[in-house]
Amino acid sequence: MIKELIAKFKEWNTIRGTICHYTAHFVTTDGVSHCYTRYRYGAPEQIRCSVPEYIMIDIKSDGYLKDDNGVMYPLQNVASISWECDDIVEGVALEEYRVFYDKPIDK
Repeated sequence: MIKELIAKFKEWNTIRGTICHYTAHFVTTDGVSHCYTRYRYGAPEQIRCSVPEYIMIDIKSDGYLKDDNGVMYPLQNVASISWECDDIVEGVALEEYRVFYDKPIDK
């Protein structure tokens, strides 16, 4: 009985939101285009900036951008970066203080 009440309470207090997947498209100083598609889904409702801006915090800290082939490019060799939101999933149960999620599997 108590377990059922706790489960119902958790269900009532579950916040549902949206998660978005972004791909980084960047051009190096030699004019070659690259992309990185392996970022996890981000919950924009959980942060005060955009998901790409939040991802950029780690990129700036690391000092490089990686492409899908695993090649790492120092930020001083990157001329531009653009972000494409290529997938949105709505109705995901969001956890407090959690920003990144794996894509939910349809059941």
